[in-house]
Amino acid sequence: VLPNASSAVTATLVLIVALPAAGLPGGHAGIDCGPVVEREGDVFGRTVNLAARLSDLAPDGSIYATAKVVEELTGPRLVVEPVGTEDVQGIGATEVFRVTREAAGRVSR
Repeated sequence: VLPNASSAVTATLVLIVALPAAGLPGGHAGIDCGPVVEREGDVFGRTVNLAARLSDLAPDGSIYATAKVVEELTGPRLVVEPVGTEDVQGIGATEVFRVTREAAGRVSR
């Protein structure tokens, strides 16, 4: 749980890059933002479920995010690419985006 969409994306990008650099297997992640239920050190709810399902869909080295996350992004230059609409288990049709750091010659937001 992080305070906003930008900090979640930034922290996740750092982690995705750090895994292989540390000799660990690559990772993938899903990010959604919204209300969660916190109880006894654990987090529950639709927001958590959707993030987990997006992580399941994301290929190695990728971050998948919802439109709500993309709308709230601020800060470092990022590349947002539409993946398409996915039928997410237990959620339904969800617009999905891949988020990466800006690279030379790419359009950023």
